[in-house]
Order: sequence, then C-alpha cells, then structure tokens
Amino acid sequence: MQVQLHTTDSGDEPQGFIESTCFSSLFSMKLDKSFLQGKFFGVDIIDPSGATFPLSEELAARCGYVLSEDIWGNPIFRASVLGCHVTNELDERFSLNVDIRVSSFQDMRAPTTYRNAMRCSYFPWAPREIVCEENYMEVSVKSDVPVISDKETAEWMSALPETQKVVYDIWQLIFSSPSGRKTTLVSNADKLGYGFNNTLARVFLHSPYSTNETDVSLSTVSNEVYGTIYSIHLFLEHTWTDTDWHLTKYTVIKPITTPFMPQIPTVVNRTVPDSRRFDVAFGVFLPDVTLVALTIGGKPLSPGETEHKVYKIYESPFPNGTKSFHLEVPFDDPNVLKEYVNRNETTYILLVNYTLNVGPDMIPYHHPAKIECTIADIELPEGVGYCDRENMYLAISVSGLYQHWSLYVGNNLLNHATALSNGYRITTNNTHLVLQVPLFAVGIIYEAVSLERIQARFDLALKKTKTMQTLDIFSVRCSYHSSEFIVCYPNGTIAVSAFMKTVPSIDMGKTRLRDIACKPEEFTQEQAFFQFHVSTCGTSLRFEGEHLIYENEISFEKETFSAQGPPMITRDPGYRLTILCYYPTKETLMQSALVQASSSSNSYPPFGYGTMMARSNTADKSFTERYEPHSTVVKYIWEPVFLEAELKNEDPDLRLYLENCWMSESKEFTSMPQWNLIVDGQVAVVTIVTV
Repeated sequence: MQVQLHTTDSGDEPQGFIESTCFSSLFSMKLDKSFLQGKFFGVDIIDPSGATFPLSEELAARCGYVLSEDIWGNPIFRASVLGCHVTNELDERFSLNVDIRVSSFQDMRAPTTYRNAMRCSYFPWAPREIVCEENYMEVSVKSDVPVISDKETAEWMSALPETQKVVYDIWQLIFSSPSGRKTTLVSNADKLGYGFNNTLARVFLHSPYSTNETDVSLSTVSNEVYGTIYSIHLFLEHTWTDTDWHLTKYTVIKPITTPFMPQIPTVVNRTVPDSRRFDVAFGVFLPDVTLVALTIGGKPLSPGETEHKVYKIYESPFPNGTKSFHLEVPFDDPNVLKEYVNRNETTYILLVNYTLNVGPDMIPYHHPAKIECTIADIELPEGVGYCDRENMYLAISVSGLYQHWSLYVGNNLLNHATALSNGYRITTNNTHLVLQVPLFAVGIIYEAVSLERIQARFDLALKKTKTMQTLDIFSVRCSYHSSEFIVCYPNGTIAVSAFMKTVPSIDMGKTRLRDIACKPEEFTQEQAFFQFHVSTCGTSLRFEGEHLIYENEISFEKETFSAQGPPMITRDPGYRLTILCYYPTKETLMQSALVQASSSSNSYPPFGYGTMMARSNTADKSFTERYEPHSTVVKYIWEPVFLEAELKNEDPDLRLYLENCWMSESKEFTSMPQWNLIVDGQVAVVTIVTV
C-alpha cells in the first residue's frame, strides 16, 4: 500500500520520524508527516523467516493490519499481536518487524529504507476476545489444552501448533446473517479472504469488512459546502462473563465522528497599502485540508506555478493544530484589476478562487473571494502659466493625462481639432503639454479693461474622463498694454479701445457712439476708450446664422461754424468705426452683472468676440481689385478671411459697391450652400470669423 502525503511542513532528518507504542493487543506505529513532505512511502511486513511482504489493502484486512491517518494527517500503522507475520512467544510476548520505504518517485525508485522492530507484551487473555478495527474484525477464543507436566511442557508445546493445525483443517466456519447461515471448511477461509489460525492456546479469525458475509452501513457529506466533522479514535474495551465462556473481552477501535457542521471559511485582508502587495489570509482549516489550485484574475494556477510568478503562497500554522493559507500578490500584477477613484486614488481589486481538497477522500471545495485596497498613489497633473506680449501659455504635466483625465475649456473638450478652431496651438513632449492661447481668442476671460491695459485670465479645467467631475482648474493671468481692442463680455458689456490717427488729427474727446450722449470714458490724443451695455447707446441687434450680432459705431462729426456768409466746414476729417460683437445663440446671454468665477467653478458664461471696421468719408477715384473676376480663394475653415476695398479719391460723392461675393465649401461656383459676404449691394467691409 503506497501513500503520498500532501502536507506543507518539511524536514531534513529522520530523527523522530517513527514513534511506536502498544495498545492492549495491538502494535501501533506513527510516522511524522513533515518528513514525508512531497515524498512517497510504502510499508513492508517482515515475517520471522526474513521474507518481505509489501502491505496491500487485501493483506492488511486478512492479516490484521491497518494503515490510515490520524486527524493531523500523520500516517498510522496498527497490527494485531495475532497478525500473520507476528512472532509469538507463549502468547505473552510478541514482536513484529516492518520496513518503511521512502522515495521521491511515485514508482518507488531508489528508496531509503527505515526498519522498525516493535515489541509488545499482552497477558492475560480472556477466554474470548473480539476486536473491531477500521478495516477488519478479529475474534479469538481459548482452546482446550490438556494439562501437561512441567517436564513434558517444552516438548509438548513445540508440537501442539502442528497437531492443532491438522485438526482445524476439518473444522467448519458458520456465518450467521439476516439471510441465514453459511457453512464452509476452515481450509476455504483463506480463499474467501479470511485469516484463520491458532496459537498455543487460542484460535482466532480475521474478517475483512469487504467480505460477502459482512453487512456494511455508510453515515454522507453535503455537496459544495465546507464544514467540520470532529473525529476521535475510540479504543473501547468491554468484558463480561457468561456460562459458556466465563469471560469475554470485547475491544473496539473505531473512529467516531460528529454530524457535518457547515463552517464558511473567512478571507482576511491583511494588506498594508504602502507595501503595494495584497496579503490575504484564508482559513481557518484543519490539517486534512490541502490547497491544490488558485485562480487569480481568471487565470488558473497551481501552487507550484505561483513560484514562477511574483506571487507568494504559504501555510500559516496555529498552536492548536489548525492552519490558514496566505497569498501575496503585487498591486502591479497584470491579473490585478485597477480602478481610478476619488481625486487621486486607485482601487486595486484581486479576484481569487481557491480550490481545496478536503478530508481523506480529497473532496474538492471551491471558494471565490474579492479583495480590494484603495491607496492614494496617483499624482495629479500640475499646471504652470506664463505670458508673452500677445499670448497666454499653460504648461500641463502629462503623466496619467488622457488615461484618467481630460482637459476642458469651459464645457468643450480640448483636443487638436478644438484648438485649431479656437486659434490655440498645442505642443507636447514626454513630460508636458503646452497650450498657447492668443490674447483675443475664444475662452479668454477679461477681468479688467481700461484705456491702455487689459488684465486677462484663461482657465483650463481638469476633469475625470468617466464622470466629468472637475478636479482642478489651471489658470494663467496676464496684463497687457494694448492700443486697440474690443472685448464682448458675457453680461452684454462691450469695452472698446479705439486708436484713431487721422491727418489732420481730431479731438478724441469729441468722439461718440450712435447715441451722442455716450462719450468716451477715457481718451488721449490718439485713443479713446468706451464701455457700454448692448441695451444702451443706440446699439442694434440682428440674428445671423447661429449668432446674435450687436452693432454700434464710434464716430467723429465735422463741426460747422456760422459766419457772415454761408456755413463753413472745417478741415477736420469725418470718421466712422463700426463695432460688432458676436454671441452664440445656443448660449444664454447674461444680462446681470458679471461675477468672477471661483477656482472651483466648472462652468463659465460664454464670452462673445468682436471686431472693429473703420470707414472714412474721404475717398479716391482710383480702384484696386485684388482678385480677378470669377477667381477663387481657398482657405481652411479655421483661418480668418479678410476682404479689403480702398478708395483714395477725396470726392465725398464717390461710393464703392461690391457684388457676387460669397463663400462655400467647394471650389465650384454652383456649389451650395453659399454664404454671402455682400448683402443688398451695400458698401461694406466684412470680417468673417469662423469658430
């Protein structure tokens, strides 16, 4: 009979490997499981002549031997003193030699053999003794032996066994069962699997439980539910007297177990986050439970295969003999799931399925578990802002960008397409993204505007890609000195700094808007600063495409003087400056006062954008045509389109008319749709801004 032990302890020396004791009429030998870790062993019985008999299940049951395990998994060998190969000295002293072969190979090649010589004494015997073992039953009775004188004892005793054997050959065995009686000769007992023999003063029978004449009952275990069964090896000795045998000794050696009690194992997360390794304990289990496989992140692995990974699996024993299984898995292992959570944290998720063999029958048991650990190990991007004379810049670190976060200008995702359409420029390297934003581009917030100074801010929001939660806002704030600009605020306020250099010069303090009451708030010799609301100063409104367009005009009127003769006109030139502010119709124009957004705000009211177009009353009869008739100019959608017409004749009655001027998505003159640049043949200079 060969057995492989599945234990986790190991030992290098056989010291203490074998422990022998005597129980009543039985030899008992225990082998230390730790020495047999990962090895195979076999037991050989040595009879008095030196012949070797490998222990098998059939030999053990017929000859009075048992090979099993105790509750801790240590191999146990027991043998009756009336066993087949036991040396019997006057039914009082008994000896049995066994060899234990240990090999690293299943076919038992190159074994190391350890011999164990056992000695036991047992006396006195009861007239009838019955032993119930795990795999056989034994009954022995006292036989009638004539009284012999002391001088003749030695000679008679030496001849008695052979004499009695001849007599027993004609004895009969009678088996009683619920189905009736069955009789056979003793000579046929061996063929039926029984062991029948005699000593000097006793006759005994070994009956395996597997014989046809034995009734067997089987107490089951619930499927797929782990539990505990408490077991004890009962050694029961009972004696009684009766008129037939005077004294009967009845010995029972049998494991007794409690009913199955469900017990769900627990998974304990002992992970220290800073170690960046899962440390998971799974238990608690009795020694007869073996871990045979793991499935980590959907990938099945044997305990041996985990050694080739960066995992670590080991048993942790407790003083009471129980144990737990410990598993260590790095956070960065490919089989570990990762989820970005909160502001700067990662939740690492370990999905593991344990496969165990439970009990001596190696019943498989599976237990899934989910272990999570959240750690603040994500470094949020940082932003640095700076300025030059015409642009604002934001440099953003790109570590983790686009994997966890996205950048937004207002409610619009920042990418190369939106950057081009807004007039931004994006450059990247291994560490940073640099965004260049012109002063008058979409998205600029003008915090303070005066005659020669603009204080502007540009915000870039860092948002979670999945949830759109704003985590941070990167801002750059710059001050500029500018001689000419127009700012269209989201609350409908328009601020204009107009640079008007004319020959001869005019008095900038006398310029005005359409409403003559709207004068400049500040002015110099060549510059005037106006600030007004779209609902005042004669501002007009029209809808064009997807925009609201507010229009006003800065002008300087010639002064006339009454003299003795007819009115006279001064030499001051007439001047017109058209102001246009465009607001998207899909957004809401706020009419209330502007409230500056805090750094935690994630939405901004839409700024408009504006342009100024100068008109003068002076003209020239000459005309310059930049393009030939039916000519086509190709522009990209993000490029501005400029049209210019110039009159150099000072004749005040001269007018310029432009017709058949449009833009389209195709080079073909018949392509549709067409967007007219000249409306109703009126003199105009139009600037088209594509956003």
